[in-house]
Amino acid sequence: MPMNLIETIQQARNVSRPLIYVWTWDPGSLIQRLMDSDALKSADHNEDVAVIRWDIADGVQPLGAEHGPGVVALNNNLHRISHQPPAQGQMANLQAKQLLTATRSPFAALTLFEHFPEDSIAFFIVLSPTEFFKDPTVIQKISSLRDTLKANGRMLFLLGPHHELPAALAHDFLVLNDPLPTHAELERIVLSRAEDVKVDNPDMVIPSTEDIALAADSMQSLTTFEAETAIAMSFKYIGDNIGIDYAELREQRYCKIDEIPGLKVWRDSEDFDTLKGVDGAKDELLLYAHNLKKRPGGVIYIDEIDKVFSGGIDGGDNTGTADHFLRALLMLLDEIGDMAFLFLGIPGTGKTAISKALGSYIHRPTIAMNMDEMLSKFLGESQGNQHRAFATARAVTGNSPIIIASCNRDSHLPSSLMRRMATRFFFDLPGRPEKDQMWESKIKIHGLEDQPLPSDERWTGYEINVACKKASLVNRTLIEAARSVIPIASTRWDEVCQMREFAHGKYVCARTGQPYVNGSSSDTEIATQTDRKIVVKKERGH
Repeated sequence: MPMNLIETIQQARNVSRPLIYVWTWDPGSLIQRLMDSDALKSADHNEDVAVIRWDIADGVQPLGAEHGPGVVALNNNLHRISHQPPAQGQMANLQAKQLLTATRSPFAALTLFEHFPEDSIAFFIVLSPTEFFKDPTVIQKISSLRDTLKANGRMLFLLGPHHELPAALAHDFLVLNDPLPTHAELERIVLSRAEDVKVDNPDMVIPSTEDIALAADSMQSLTTFEAETAIAMSFKYIGDNIGIDYAELREQRYCKIDEIPGLKVWRDSEDFDTLKGVDGAKDELLLYAHNLKKRPGGVIYIDEIDKVFSGGIDGGDNTGTADHFLRALLMLLDEIGDMAFLFLGIPGTGKTAISKALGSYIHRPTIAMNMDEMLSKFLGESQGNQHRAFATARAVTGNSPIIIASCNRDSHLPSSLMRRMATRFFFDLPGRPEKDQMWESKIKIHGLEDQPLPSDERWTGYEINVACKKASLVNRTLIEAARSVIPIASTRWDEVCQMREFAHGKYVCARTGQPYVNGSSSDTEIATQTDRKIVVKKERGH
């Protein structure tokens, strides 16, 4: 069985590994877990050791007992960052406050820790790694401390978000990842909070095992601190009894996910029954939803994935962000097997709607992933954002998502990615029968009366919905509402034609579920024009 994080740190302690960088979203929780464990004990396990923490706001602060080793070591060495001898009496307190303020400088804090006694521990909370590593003297100081710390069992921890270490330090640090709480840990948080609530409300019934598990499900992807806060806010009066408001709990989680660059949970749901013209793709997705051995934990939707690589793998991207995104995606695809789909088609043809409908159908969230929003102007932060986005998406979906990626063309997609997304659908413009179904459905949804329809040549389901929605909002006929609707296919007709050629023989038709054949839609388009002439005659005689 692999070691957990605390056990790994204990092992590093035993072999005098002095420099450790832990990727964590919750440094405070990690420090507390380490302080509560035996991982920070001295080599003989008989004595407490000096422990300090540093951050850019408060500088160096001792941890542990009020008059413990951390306080003693700090007081004994503060003068080392000053060019003055230790002060006496009342001046000593003033000097100490001034010197503690000076330790906000990471270089000064490192200099101070250099003189701490053996087996000492220093936690440096580095929430902005780019700024922390910007100073070359900090990099040099850490490098020079490696052998000094190792010689007498001291350890320096850097705690912060995912970030690539400077090349000069890359081989000196043991890099570890602090995972999000497990389902069992979340269950313990729920039970602990329930017991606290019952102290003030003796008549409250402790949630059942099933209810606790459901609450833990609703908190997947939250850090320990976030989970503790979320469950505390979710115990409410439901009728005459106190219970867990699961909707509130899920919404708190979704809000936290939305704060992560590049991720968004779709709240607006779609229904498979209202989707028209995509029966082939719908049947395939339902086949997966019903027959997978492990129930899908959610849907990850990556829109226009070809743009990720148009400037990356094939386009000369020298920042490494496209390569990093690809590695993370391939690793996830290898783990989930065949639960991945590639959708080709212009906007409005149903790619997004069917992805939302799938999430609604399996009663699991659909998460939109956008790499552009993960990019940062600061070196290394883009990869950190990607790391957090994928880790969160994994946690939300229980490491068993269905992945759907859309594209406008697949020529930019790496062969390694194409090989893993063997199920591919082409979403063509809807034909006459599909448009008639869409009109009927949207007219009903928007509460409109039966009436003559406008010309809808080259329209997608999106334009049909826009026209119906506009007619409902401003109390106009569909023909009047449609006058300001310009179909996107008309503005990108060359692209539509190219996609049809591109999809020929390589994609399955989302409408029929059969291999797509270019030219099969031309008769549909002619029929569409003929039908519109009939409607126009009806309109003129109306």
